[in-house]
Amino acid sequence: SISGFNSGKNMVQVSSYGFDLMLNKEGNNSTDLSMNFGYLDGPSNFRCRTIHSRIIKKVETRFVPINFGFGVNLFSAHISLVSEDEIPSTIEGQTNFVFIGFNWPINRWMVGTQIHFHPNTVFFSFDVLTSFR
Repeated sequence: SISGFNSGKNMVQVSSYGFDLMLNKEGNNSTDLSMNFGYLDGPSNFRCRTIHSRIIKKVETRFVPINFGFGVNLFSAHISLVSEDEIPSTIEGQTNFVFIGFNWPINRWMVGTQIHFHPNTVFFSFDVLTSFR
């Protein structure tokens, strides 16, 4: 995906790409690897790179498909034209998480929700997905 917008006199560009790889499939259950690479190029003095990776176990139950697993987010932000006393020129970090989610197939749509648990926060998401063929 690619997007951009203006912020005052500056142009901000955001782009990302990724893939999902099925590692194992047994009946309706599977294990997948998901990778997403993101880029944010802000004003001339800021840029950020991210990697989001997850191992997902998908289990088909009698009532609703469940997915769970673990993941990692890596980020690196570079800031220039600032005073070293205020903000460091490079900020890097990593967050690890575990998650559980549920998916409901509705016609050709997949509606789902997930909860990510991180030692310092809990993240909730609501997703609506479809395939275009």
